[in-house]
Amino acid sequence: MCRQASAVLPASPSTPRDARRFVGELCDRWGLGAVRDDLQLVLSELVTNAMLHARTPVTVTMCVTSRAVEIDVRDGDARVPVVRPFRTDLLGDVDSLTQRTRSVDDADPRHPDLAVGEAGSIAAGRGMQIVAGLSDRWGISSEPDDGKQVWALMPLPDGWPYEDGCVCDCEQTTAASGQHVMHNSGPWDRVS
Repeated sequence: MCRQASAVLPASPSTPRDARRFVGELCDRWGLGAVRDDLQLVLSELVTNAMLHARTPVTVTMCVTSRAVEIDVRDGDARVPVVRPFRTDLLGDVDSLTQRTRSVDDADPRHPDLAVGEAGSIAAGRGMQIVAGLSDRWGISSEPDDGKQVWALMPLPDGWPYEDGCVCDCEQTTAASGQHVMHNSGPWDRVS
């Protein structure tokens, strides 16, 4: 049976944690424990990007169809996420930065040479690689109000017990990825 739930979360440092909790509870109620960790990691990356760059409230939505689990994060900023290039020698990058900053007598450990563009530190800016690596597909849908939805699709876990009852191929609602979704109410909607 199809499922869909959303939560509106404020622009706050605790928003990624609150989003992970929301999706974790849905996974527990909807029988998706086998993909819970991957879903929470992908969601965390998407929400963290929204908090760092959009700085607007976000709407987190999770949908389940007969084919996939979709999570999406809608924010109020039209700028799309940037997939940073894959780094093959991160330790080498750190070593070269260490050599450059070693001669600087600076009490602040956050030396300007460690910054990499808008992403912040040298270790930042790789979240979309995680999203791409864990999801089957991901994408961006523009919103008419100058915002965007960034979504990711992941396969349903093998043996998901409700797959045969899914009727999501109807055209009730379209998720960010374009999949048709219709929420079927049931005991999985009750919060324990």
